[in-house]
Amino acid sequence: MRNSFQSSLLLAILLFGFLSCTTEDKESAQVESIRVRIQEEPDRLHPILSKTGISQQIESRIFLPLMAPHPDNFSLQPILIEKYPDIKEKEDGGMQIDFTLRNNLRWPDQSAITVKDVDFTLKSIFAPGMEESNLRAYFDGVDSISFYPDDSLSFSFHLSQSYILALPATGGLNIMPAYQYDPDNQLTNYTLQELKSIDSSSAGLNMWSEKMKSPALSRTKIHGSGPYALESWETGRFIHLKKKKNWWGEDHPIDNPILTAHPKDIYYQIIPDESTAIQLLKSGQLDIISDLSPLQVKEFIETEALAQEFNVHFSNVLNQYVILLNTKDKVLQDRSVRRALAHLIDVDQFIEEVLQGYGSLARSPIHPAKPFFDSTIQATPFNPQKAADILEENGWLDLENSGVREKRDAQGTSHSLKIELLITGSSLSQSIALKLQETAAQAGIQIEISTLSFRNILQKMKSGDFQMTPLSIRSSPFPYDPYQTWHTNNIGGAGSNYTRFGSDSSDAVIERIRNHLDPSKARPDYEKFQNLVNQDYPVLYLAAPLQPLVTPRNIKLPLTAMKPGYFENAVEISADDLQKNN
Repeated sequence: MRNSFQSSLLLAILLFGFLSCTTEDKESAQVESIRVRIQEEPDRLHPILSKTGISQQIESRIFLPLMAPHPDNFSLQPILIEKYPDIKEKEDGGMQIDFTLRNNLRWPDQSAITVKDVDFTLKSIFAPGMEESNLRAYFDGVDSISFYPDDSLSFSFHLSQSYILALPATGGLNIMPAYQYDPDNQLTNYTLQELKSIDSSSAGLNMWSEKMKSPALSRTKIHGSGPYALESWETGRFIHLKKKKNWWGEDHPIDNPILTAHPKDIYYQIIPDESTAIQLLKSGQLDIISDLSPLQVKEFIETEALAQEFNVHFSNVLNQYVILLNTKDKVLQDRSVRRALAHLIDVDQFIEEVLQGYGSLARSPIHPAKPFFDSTIQATPFNPQKAADILEENGWLDLENSGVREKRDAQGTSHSLKIELLITGSSLSQSIALKLQETAAQAGIQIEISTLSFRNILQKMKSGDFQMTPLSIRSSPFPYDPYQTWHTNNIGGAGSNYTRFGSDSSDAVIERIRNHLDPSKARPDYEKFQNLVNQDYPVLYLAAPLQPLVTPRNIKLPLTAMKPGYFENAVEISADDLQKNN
């Protein structure tokens, strides 16, 4: 496979290393502003409610968690807390995690960050009207939070049972200011358990949740503890973050790049069209472009004039390209159809031609670079004749010699093997769709391609009103918890089980995985889980790509395996170039 050694080497380096990328070892200086291309509008800027990776990228500059992984080795490091927390296992099988906030933490209005803000943030996940929060799945096991009269900075989370992500989840909670999001202290009078059990129609709290979900608190009046503040958001154009003055972090030197604030201004330019973004980069109006199509990446590498002016970086952000299948759809509920589709994906050709070799095989819900990936799982071979045979054996026949198979159900209703594939219109999604359309036709399946915005596709995935759609799925560096994506409790609502996969058997395995405190003891269940998913064909695996980024050569860009793959807040520029620009 072309560039396979290069890809493997980059994978190994970028997964375990934190690189500051530049081709020359020049003296560097801070840059006044940085302009980052993003492909789509964030759904909102709200750590409890946001859904998209772009939202979370921008939020990470505004809000800070109790703890965050260090990009060198992914070990959790105190951010808003003073020291590493104490973890106690209880006799009843539960857990207690003890935290202590740093002293002199400040919100933008210079009021102190206190345990009251931690209490509010946790409660807001479970308040009536907040059912759409993805965080519920990760905090469901937290029964209560306790405080200590003789220590105003300390608090404890109490969990009903062991949880494989107990510390990453609780430590990774982005704390929000109660004064801004609950000025009337409406959640203060409720315990966490009361909020979990209260009637969702509670009028008073529903008024609070409607305000919490309002555009004002998701797009304009956004307050966090991070080094940047939202300056402006012009829909369809850009989001502007400005470095805070008198920020508390300047007095707390912590070796973690999420606390770095080199540029005074960060502009996230909303540019869906790749050609437009490239022209802006070439004309000096953009500084960072990610998610470029591999052919464009190849051009930047192989064209001498471009190679002299721009750097191409590769970051492994534990990403996988897949095609989601709605297993409850009237056609795709037939496992034989899903199995046939798996034989119609030429993965080797996709990696070689579409990704230009910048990727590796994906064949499991767990990324191949993560622990507990089952390397014994074999990729489904590309074989259109095998796909046709599977369909034929299961009653899908071309009854009218139209080239499209059909099948009659028990009531005598005929269903044509026509499947709608929803795409965003990006060059990558178009390549995937057109190739699958071509190969599927060989087996008697008609793929109908529809182009929608990602926001609309996401709405259809949540409601189950779709058949197939390609998706880029990113994993965290922590042990894999399949609950949010694969458990039947997370079909619809705030869940992310868009494929509608699951059974009592798979649910039981998933629950056992997440209840392990020691991930190594979960290996047998991880392997069983992967096999259960793959036997049901709820997704078609494409590849685990490397993420390319292009910057001008004077930019020093720190890379990481954590999404989005780089730290735009830690960018520096050559001192010589900065002097020229001034």
